[in-house]
Amino acid sequence: MIADVINFLTPSNEPIQIAFSSIIVVGVLSTIVWVKIKAREKSWEQKWQGKKDDQHNTTLEVEHGSIHELSEAVATTAEKIANIMPGMLLILGLLGTFLGLGLALDKASTILQNSGGASVGAMGSAMQDLTSMMQGLGTKFKTSTWGIIAFILLKIWESINGFEDRRLIWCIGKMKRELDNTRQQQEKAKAGQAEFLQASLMGSAKVIVSALAVQTESMKGEWRRMAEQRLEADQAQNTRWQQNFEQVSQGVIDLTKVVAAVLHNGNEHHTTAQKSLEHLIGIAHSSDQTQAALRQFTESNQDNLAALQKAGTTMGDAALKVSESAGDLQVVVNDLSKQMTEVLNGVKDGLNDTLETMNDDFSENLHKMGSDLEGATDKLSVVMNDVNKSLGTTIRSMSEDLKENLSSMSTNLQKATDNISTSIDSMSESVNAAMNEVAKNMKSTANIQIESSEEFKDISGSLNASVIAMTSMVEKVTKDIKLSLTAVSQSGQRMADLDSRYANVSTMLEQIPDTLKALAAAPERPVPDLKPLQTSLDQLNHAAENIRDALSARQEVEA
Repeated sequence: MIADVINFLTPSNEPIQIAFSSIIVVGVLSTIVWVKIKAREKSWEQKWQGKKDDQHNTTLEVEHGSIHELSEAVATTAEKIANIMPGMLLILGLLGTFLGLGLALDKASTILQNSGGASVGAMGSAMQDLTSMMQGLGTKFKTSTWGIIAFILLKIWESINGFEDRRLIWCIGKMKRELDNTRQQQEKAKAGQAEFLQASLMGSAKVIVSALAVQTESMKGEWRRMAEQRLEADQAQNTRWQQNFEQVSQGVIDLTKVVAAVLHNGNEHHTTAQKSLEHLIGIAHSSDQTQAALRQFTESNQDNLAALQKAGTTMGDAALKVSESAGDLQVVVNDLSKQMTEVLNGVKDGLNDTLETMNDDFSENLHKMGSDLEGATDKLSVVMNDVNKSLGTTIRSMSEDLKENLSSMSTNLQKATDNISTSIDSMSESVNAAMNEVAKNMKSTANIQIESSEEFKDISGSLNASVIAMTSMVEKVTKDIKLSLTAVSQSGQRMADLDSRYANVSTMLEQIPDTLKALAAAPERPVPDLKPLQTSLDQLNHAAENIRDALSARQEVEA
């Protein structure tokens, strides 16, 4: 069995088998040897570095892709051919098999054509040729077998050699080394930047400390001078307050005298008002008499109202009679409507009978219809005469009743008018007498009021003059006191604010040497925390600006 397999795989003397077997063996051996020579770290390094010139730079970087992408990028030509060689050899073996089969089929076709009309001997030779052809037909699949064996051998060798895994491991190490170099360069740059920043801060801190020391000494002298000036201003202000208080006391004494005079004048005015009250009582008595006269006038008007009420009742009766006449007229109209309805119904019945019997006797029906219409017309004329008589009677009765009512109303109105005239005459006499008495009382009261108002005007004038003088004096003193208190309060607040700011400045100045010592003691620290120092510098600048504003405000207050 093994011998048969070996004999089958061994190439024969046919040119096609020798050619294909040679190509497959050379492809397998050349691939193995080429990969052994080229699949090395030196070749991968050359592919990584690429070409460097002015126009093109093919050097690979870590950021160019993933590990597998970089591994494919550094692969050599031998490795790429080794990946595709097994498939190519397999296809080449299949190509040899198909070529052999094609040639065998062409040969069989030729043999069959040549033996078509030959003798029995020719047929025998043709069968021998076909038999020999069929015996060699199995050997045509040798190239496919060689291609499959080459494919399997190369895949096994690729798995054993592992050049792709070695290339991937080399790429991982290369990336680690590149990342480590980049990290070291960044750390060196940060360390240099930190040293430069530390040196700059040390120099700036020394300059700031010296400047703040000079500024602190100048501010101390300025604050001492301001305190002395504030003490002198307070003493002068106290002296002015004492003088103003003496003026206020004298003004209060004068105001007391004026108030006493006002009270005396008020008593006199009260006496005058008592007299005016007595006159007003007399006026009230006259008003009572006027009210009694008005009451009499009201009683007389009640009689007139009764007469008017009687006239209204008479007019109501007349209206009732008119409504009764209208009712009678409505009854007559209703009777007329009923009679007209009966006539129309009769006409309708006659017309229906006429239509039913028209074919029998048209002329007789027309005569009967004329008689019916004549009777209906007579009845209608009688009804209209009755309506005219009823309407004439009703209208005459309404006119007579209306004349009687109007005459009675005119008589009653005449009587009411006479009563009202008499009442008005009596009331006018009473009112004239009362008004004369009221005029006399009002005249005397007006004279008293004029005298009282003149006296009160004199008193008010003197009181107003005193009050105005006192008010102006008090306002002046109050304004001076307010200005003084405001100035003292503002000065005290600013001094307290300056003390607190100076305390903050002193504290920050004391903290600066400690901060500088701490910075000097740790020069090797990579990135120092600069936020506290920056905050202290900002606070010092803010405090200096506030002190400058306070000094400006102090100078304005003193001016």
